[in-house]
Amino acid sequence: MRRGAVLGLALYFGLMLTLPIASWMGRRPPWPLTGVAFLGLLAFTLLHSAYTWGWGRALAFLGWTFLLTGGVEILGVHTGWPFGPYVYTSPFLGVSLLGVPVLIPLVWYTVAYPAWHLMDRGWNGRSVRPALRALAASWALTAWDLLADPLMVRRGAWVWLRPGDYFDIPGQNFVGWLLTGWVLFYIWERTRPSRGQDLWPWLTYTGLAVLYVLLAFQVGLRGAAVAGGVAMGGLALWSLPGFWPWKDTRAKRR
Repeated sequence: MRRGAVLGLALYFGLMLTLPIASWMGRRPPWPLTGVAFLGLLAFTLLHSAYTWGWGRALAFLGWTFLLTGGVEILGVHTGWPFGPYVYTSPFLGVSLLGVPVLIPLVWYTVAYPAWHLMDRGWNGRSVRPALRALAASWALTAWDLLADPLMVRRGAWVWLRPGDYFDIPGQNFVGWLLTGWVLFYIWERTRPSRGQDLWPWLTYTGLAVLYVLLAFQVGLRGAAVAGGVAMGGLALWSLPGFWPWKDTRAKRR
């Protein structure tokens, strides 16, 4: 399973890196490839979580994340809470349910997985209250959105009905991300999942940081590139010592 997960991750980054490379070569970035690339990231998340937790827990995390984030997104597009008023506008996001593309909660899932591992290993064995652990994981998730949201707004994936000061995104959006992430991770923490076994979740999160910084620079979002790069890069550096030793060792849950 781990070999298949790594192959999926290689597919994702291999295809996604063609976007900034094409731009630097003066060619049109092949954005349609992002759909195929995402399947690689999704495969990594599912297979690596099954390798780490077993299929039961892996599917439970997928189901819990999909239901919670999908429900919050549906609430968001119909009420404006907790992210602020917005609507999805791109047909390339695929089939929708009650105004929310089914793809969106799967995106939450693929970023939430490495974010949880960064938090879990970042404390490096220190005893921390579950509420604080969940908040740290939620911040790791929200740090990614500092990059992703401006990029997707620029690409026309969704529109804010009352634009805010952060690249037309209201600050309420990030509070909503923190709150949603906190609930997601706090409940998951209570199930006492086993710790990660290798460096791959850290490499995934760090790779996402580098990729999205490059994409933000590519479309002229330099401020978002700096803000998101510092936030995600700082978390990656903070958590890195907790991933030592970098080998397959099944550590028991604290």
